[in-house]
Amino acid sequence: MNTLIKIVQFLIPLTVLMTAACSNQLIKPVENDLTTGMLLKRTLEHDGIEREYYVYLPEAYKKGKSLPMVMTLHGYGTSATGVAIETTTGFNHYAERKDFIAVYPQGSHFVTKKENGEEDFVSSWNDLAGNKSSSPEGPMCTADSHKYPCPPECGECGKCHWTSCYDDLGFIRNLLEEIKMEFTSDVKRHYLIGVSNGAMMAQRLACEFDGEFAAVALTIGRLERGYSCTPSSPMALLQLNGGLDTTVPPDGGPSADGFYYTPSREVSKSWARQAQCSSTVQRWSNKITLEQGLLCNMYSDCNDKQVEVIDCLWPEGKHVWPGNIGGGGWCVNETQKESVPTLPLCKTISKESRIWGSDLIWNFFSQHKRN
Repeated sequence: MNTLIKIVQFLIPLTVLMTAACSNQLIKPVENDLTTGMLLKRTLEHDGIEREYYVYLPEAYKKGKSLPMVMTLHGYGTSATGVAIETTTGFNHYAERKDFIAVYPQGSHFVTKKENGEEDFVSSWNDLAGNKSSSPEGPMCTADSHKYPCPPECGECGKCHWTSCYDDLGFIRNLLEEIKMEFTSDVKRHYLIGVSNGAMMAQRLACEFDGEFAAVALTIGRLERGYSCTPSSPMALLQLNGGLDTTVPPDGGPSADGFYYTPSREVSKSWARQAQCSSTVQRWSNKITLEQGLLCNMYSDCNDKQVEVIDCLWPEGKHVWPGNIGGGGWCVNETQKESVPTLPLCKTISKESRIWGSDLIWNFFSQHKRN
């Protein structure tokens, strides 16, 4: 009997230890969950290379609630932390005020030489159209278009070719899975923002990742002409473009560097048709649009009542984040400086900074939730 008691006394703590060990494999790392108020650097290997992304967790994350997640894709030649800080005039501060998780992936990049011998940092997204020379609607660029540096992974670049050839769709898909595993986000409130080339990539992601995002905001960018797409399931869309934008003109005319992009009205019309919205275009207005003089059209009364398709023009706006007249994100913060030493450090942005473009986008997102 004494021998049996000793065996039981030995097995009970051993079972507890084994159970705890197995349970720990399922528990998210507490130190990561509680690191709030700063950009967290993450890496994952995809397509044979190490890719980076950055995550900002607001203080509200410590309370254990599932928070919305907003992913923002930077533009050509800029950085993940540059869009978080300078392009948006401090989007992390906004995530803190509005209690959402902010995620910033980094596009593939390389360094080349300018004509004057200076180093040139080149980053871009493979939206499956920017590395094409022609489309069903004709050439992707004019005869005298600007020649952009050819990404090394592409080998030889043809006429009109200017973006990466890496599998960015696969990278973002893996990134999203990591976010879901490591952080507590509300999967019904995942949102997507793209800026310029990032907006082109965001449109492609919305089409390819059916049901992943509740709403998408395309700022100063849409897919190249002949390659525009719509998601198979209805999705809320907000477009924000500048009337004076010559880099990605909203009317579909050739850009200043000689490239063609889908007109914003065509994107809205096709998304509204897919969502079975009313064909009647209405004016969309609120306090921000009225104060800023925006001209916004909306398709509503869609088959899915959660969906709205809105196209806003900022008449005085150029190729910048809506409301921002300063920095464009050609910088990095301290967290990214080691991996992107070519770019200068971003300016410090005050926590009190506000910008109407960020307000407008978040107000739009907060009205939509994926069924």
